[in-house]
Amino acid sequence: MILKFASATIQKIAFGFAGFIALYALLGFFVVPYVVKQEAVKTVESKFGVKPEIKKISFNPFIFELTVEGFEMPAAVGTDSSQSRLKFDLFSLNMSIFPLLKKEIHLSSVILKNAQLQFIILSNGTTNWVVKEDKNKKPEAPFDWILNFEHIQIEKSGLDFIDRTHVSPLELPLGPISLQASNISTSLGANTDLNSLLISVGDKGHVKINGSLRMKPFSAAVHLDVAEFPLDFVTAYLSDKTLLSLKKGNIDILGNVKYEKGNVLFEGSSQVNDLSLEEKG
Repeated sequence: MILKFASATIQKIAFGFAGFIALYALLGFFVVPYVVKQEAVKTVESKFGVKPEIKKISFNPFIFELTVEGFEMPAAVGTDSSQSRLKFDLFSLNMSIFPLLKKEIHLSSVILKNAQLQFIILSNGTTNWVVKEDKNKKPEAPFDWILNFEHIQIEKSGLDFIDRTHVSPLELPLGPISLQASNISTSLGANTDLNSLLISVGDKGHVKINGSLRMKPFSAAVHLDVAEFPLDFVTAYLSDKTLLSLKKGNIDILGNVKYEKGNVLFEGSSQVNDLSLEEKG
């Protein structure tokens, strides 16, 4: 009799546990992605005045991994740009929940693939990333949580930087861009390993950086390798004060850069190649 009672009790517990796991999985795999997508669209619309497109959001509640696929944010109104402000094929992050008890956000990995960002400084000095102000919103308390990232990876991404405050507008496309960094933290004195940052510029140019950073207080000690970086963008700055434009030219820089307490120290070499200026009619 006792054995039958114990067996029935164990079965009830087992069924109850199985039901809890099934409900947890249902909420995690289906409800959380739906809520996150709705909130993401709502937030972007309220902050930037446009509705983003999101192909798919998925969440694995057992490993706390969130993935966003096919995100696209339209250009800002009034910028005369047909290019998306931001788009990417994949963004994923993997989070640990226990550090939340210590007011820490701990992300095991953050991955971004095939992203394209457009940043425009308009002729009036504002940008295409102005956030709409909510006059009824109460002031937020200072964010005193610690952010920790074990690993950040960016693949095949790009940045289009445009500055229209000059007589000759500046257009500087950068990319593809790839980044590998680890042990990133906002805690005091924590060091970040910048394993590699590679930025392609123009047909042959590149910028390669690796070394270490400290976020708080900020300091850096990196190795810098710049080769055949095109200097076309200099024309924008020349146009403000002169009638000169840069016909061609590029720069090479190789050395080590240290930054600490507002002081910059560079040890290495630099060289300007094939520089040619011409006077505009």
